[in-house]
Amino acid sequence: MPLDSAWESRFVPSPESFPDENSSNWKPYKPKINLYDPSQKGGVLWYRTTIDLTRGSFLMLPPPSVPGLYRVFVDNDLVQSFASLRNGKADVRRVWPILDLSALERKGHKQANLLIAAHIADEYGERGIMGPIWIGNADSMRIRFLLSQADSLFLGFVFLALSIVTFSVAVGFSRDWATISFGFFLASLGALSVLRSDLAWYLSGFGDEWFTLLRLSFYSVPLGLLGIAITLFRGRSKRILWLLFALLGAFFTFALLNETFPFLNVWLVFRVFLLLVIPAALALGALSILAAVHGNRELRLFAIGLSLFIFATLLDLIDRFLDWIPVGLIHWALIAFVGIVLFLIADRFFQSQKDLRAYADNLEATNLSLRRFVPDQFLNILGRPSLVEIKHGDQVQREMTVLFADIRSFTELSESMTPQENFNFLNSYLQRVGPIIRENGGFIDKYIGDAIMALFDRSSDAVRAAVQMHEMVQRHNQVRIDTNRVPIKIGIGIHRGFVMLGTIGELERIDNTVIGDAVNLASRLEGLTSGYGARILISADVAKELGDTYHLRSLGKHLVKGKRTPVLIYEVLDADEPEIAQKKLSLDSLFQKAVGQFATRKLQDAELQFTTLLASNPEDRAAQSFLKRCRRNLQTN
Repeated sequence: MPLDSAWESRFVPSPESFPDENSSNWKPYKPKINLYDPSQKGGVLWYRTTIDLTRGSFLMLPPPSVPGLYRVFVDNDLVQSFASLRNGKADVRRVWPILDLSALERKGHKQANLLIAAHIADEYGERGIMGPIWIGNADSMRIRFLLSQADSLFLGFVFLALSIVTFSVAVGFSRDWATISFGFFLASLGALSVLRSDLAWYLSGFGDEWFTLLRLSFYSVPLGLLGIAITLFRGRSKRILWLLFALLGAFFTFALLNETFPFLNVWLVFRVFLLLVIPAALALGALSILAAVHGNRELRLFAIGLSLFIFATLLDLIDRFLDWIPVGLIHWALIAFVGIVLFLIADRFFQSQKDLRAYADNLEATNLSLRRFVPDQFLNILGRPSLVEIKHGDQVQREMTVLFADIRSFTELSESMTPQENFNFLNSYLQRVGPIIRENGGFIDKYIGDAIMALFDRSSDAVRAAVQMHEMVQRHNQVRIDTNRVPIKIGIGIHRGFVMLGTIGELERIDNTVIGDAVNLASRLEGLTSGYGARILISADVAKELGDTYHLRSLGKHLVKGKRTPVLIYEVLDADEPEIAQKKLSLDSLFQKAVGQFATRKLQDAELQFTTLLASNPEDRAAQSFLKRCRRNLQTN
């Protein structure tokens, strides 16, 4: 229960003198809650009363949260000294706030005289005992003391834990100023709450150093608050907040130096802090109100939270002198503000994560789009995992099979179509070709008008893709015929050899390409398909890898443009209609004999053989081509 006995007080100018018990200077004193008189300047305020030991033999005196100077006497014996003045400096001691007077009770004393000397020293701030004095048994006093510390310690450790989590998020994920400032703000609040606890101070073993940390934590709270506000405001308001942040930051550095190497009175420094922080709080409040009226949801919520925080701070200051604020109200207001700021930070974090996912999705879509320009297989061959790592001049040599495919007479066909119809036609055709190339392990390196160039690791894959392309064209032609459109024909040339794959261009514009003799020869073979009426022509290097898998017909050696020696070429008959392919195979011995005679310049014999062959198979375009060349050479000779 509170110690509610009658009190008397008197003022003694000299801090060292002991008051006369019988002096008429003792006057009745009725404390509200605190033994405190701010009107006196210097000296010592003495308070006395009589304790009824029948109500309990334990007293609980609340130690002030900043160094106050007082001594406690019971029956004129000094029983507790919180701090004393030595050479103008406070000698702060850790004291357990519960006084044990049970010895007096055991001696049969029913009453005891309590005398308290409260030093008035402006340089040390508070004067007197800031809080009620309680009397009761040992257990009740311990429980009351622990309960009086619970809320401050609990909130302090909660804020410190939240600050650790916030800093972890800032370091591992967001790395933004708002999250770092909020973590600093929580750490400052947590440290302030813990350092204000008398129990924590007593258990820590610190003396005056404890109050140095307390003052620094108090000075750091506005820095964290302004750091959060800076991220929410824009324009001139943001510049004002940066200026306030710089001023308070400079003050904090100054205060830290003063605490480390004292050269000014700490309470003079504290008054300077108040001169800075009060206008800063008013400015921040005014900016928040304006932003709440004209700003977005974040600023409105922050203004509400800031009002609660300022309200809590004012209540805390008032409570230190009047102690009429309901229990827990200050802490609930502080929790509400932290909750609002935490919500804003979390909302911004989740929004950033949402934006990040959208960015990742957009990046993935961009990568998918870029893959349509540069195939993954091309990157793999270059040994580059992504387009970002491709450099100007990257190149590698590799043996590959090159396939060229071209639509025959496309120029004449395109003249009958509008530009839009041309693009639609080509895209419709290529949309069917691309999957066939990929399904057979190849990739398209270039679109060259109506032609394509594709690369394969194995020749069998390239030939199989070529045959399937012709089968696709036949099915597509049936649709074109049914819709009164002209059917199309394609020619394909395939060769295997060493090629150079890489990037060419200049630093601001590069392109992937494949160059080499193998590329040129595949292109020449595709060009020969029209003259021989062949659907697929391959080189001897390709034929050598196929074995007996496909039906091939040799067309002899030909001197193609760009080559000094003739090249042996083959026609793949599997792309023809079955009946045409069967006729070519049944007459192949006669055809090979005629080709041999043509190659050895036995033109008359070759002419006779080709004429005989065409009588049996008049649709053999290759035989027709050889026959024309025989007759032209005979005429020339």
